[in-house]
Amino acid sequence: MKKTIALLVVMFVVTIACKKINKLCGCEPPIRVPDVNFAVINADGTDLLDDKKNGAFTPSKIQFYTKDASGQATPLQFSLKPPMIYGEKAFQYYSLYLPVNFLVNSVDKVFYLKLNKEYKLKAVMNTSKYNIDELLIDDKPLTKDDSELKRYANMYYISL
Repeated sequence: MKKTIALLVVMFVVTIACKKINKLCGCEPPIRVPDVNFAVINADGTDLLDDKKNGAFTPSKIQFYTKDASGQATPLQFSLKPPMIYGEKAFQYYSLYLPVNFLVNSVDKVFYLKLNKEYKLKAVMNTSKYNIDELLIDDKPLTKDDSELKRYANMYYISL
C-alpha cells in the first residue's frame, strides 16, 4: 500500500514539474507556420476554383512561385481546399492554401500567382513575422475575409 501511494505521489510530482520545465514534455505550443488562403471569384461571386463551374481553374493550371535576381522561377507547393465548416460557420468557396514561411526571410516579400496571367503578390508582414497584415496583388490591396473565419484561416479574395 505504501509503495502504491509513493508511486502515485512521484507520478503527480513529475507531472506537475513537467509543466514548469521548458521543452521537456511537449508543454510548449506548436510552432505556427505562416499561411494564407485564397478564394478566386469572378464579378458575379462565382467560385472559380470549383471544377463544376464553367471557367474554373484546375490545380494543373495554377502556379505559385518566387523569382530570384536572375528571374529564374522556383515553384511553391500549394493545395486546393474544399469549402470549409468551422463549428457553425461555413465558408462556401474552394480555396488555395499556401504556407508562406519562405516570406519570413525574404527581403522583398514578393511571390507570384499564375492563373490566366501572372499576378505579382506582395505581403506586408507584422513585426513578429508570423502574420500577414496586408496582401497586395499587382500593387492593389486584396480583400481580406473579416467574418468569423478570420479566427481559423487567413483568407483573401482574388476577384477576376
